[in-house]
Amino acid sequence: MVNLNIDGCKKTYDLKNNTDGIRLSDIAKDFENNYSGYISLAVVNNDVQELNTYIKEDSDIKFLDTKNPDGLRVYTRTLNLVFIMACKCLFKDSRVVIEHSLSNGVYCEIYLGRDITEEDISKIKDKMDKIIAKDYDINKNIYTKKEAIEIFKSIGLDEKAELIKYKENDIVKIYKCNNYIDHFYGYLMPSTGYIKSYDLFKYRNGVILMAASEDDKHIPKKFVPQPKLANIYKEAEEWSNLMGVDKVLSLNKIIEEKKIWRNNKNRRSIT
Repeated sequence: MVNLNIDGCKKTYDLKNNTDGIRLSDIAKDFENNYSGYISLAVVNNDVQELNTYIKEDSDIKFLDTKNPDGLRVYTRTLNLVFIMACKCLFKDSRVVIEHSLSNGVYCEIYLGRDITEEDISKIKDKMDKIIAKDYDINKNIYTKKEAIEIFKSIGLDEKAELIKYKENDIVKIYKCNNYIDHFYGYLMPSTGYIKSYDLFKYRNGVILMAASEDDKHIPKKFVPQPKLANIYKEAEEWSNLMGVDKVLSLNKIIEEKKIWRNNKNRRSIT
């Protein structure tokens, strides 16, 4: 038996022979009607926890939904995962980059060796809908940095392995969903079926992903044009390409090479 205080409501769950406890996602189902957004995260005894977490002790729980900024970020990050999975299924050798927030959504680019078309967008949305309908489990495993690098290298994701090499923390979270694995810095929802409302459309050279609206969870956010901000991002990207710093990995390598150069210079000065 566990006694829970959920947003001020007292509730007891009988664990019976379930020694793992009860999942937060199962508890959330009993309280989802109390929330106007989609529940995507929880605070358990003042610690943020994913909905896949099991509770086996008396606890104070507060659920966060998509009306909460942290809850919305988890929903959006899970939507990003579904988007990447769809693109990888349709375009095997593509490179998908989640760029930045823009116009109430997330701007992404898909490198296909050609311009993206409206037909591509239609295929991606159809594939995303199928992935969501399949309700694939999203499972998290914790690895050391060395283990994570070996895993990504073994499946040909050398760039991802290189990126992890620069993490300060030795703990790396790797999420697996169906046959796709990736590293995310933040939390994800328990399965692809948790994505209920979203939209995507072609925007300039990429795609805008729209998550559930904070005002009405049953519809996606509304696109708000921000041409000046989009131009600033585009100009920054062009300057980065000119300087050879087109992504975080390139910048990390430049910083590392600079440190090596400084160390060698200091050694020569000492000798």
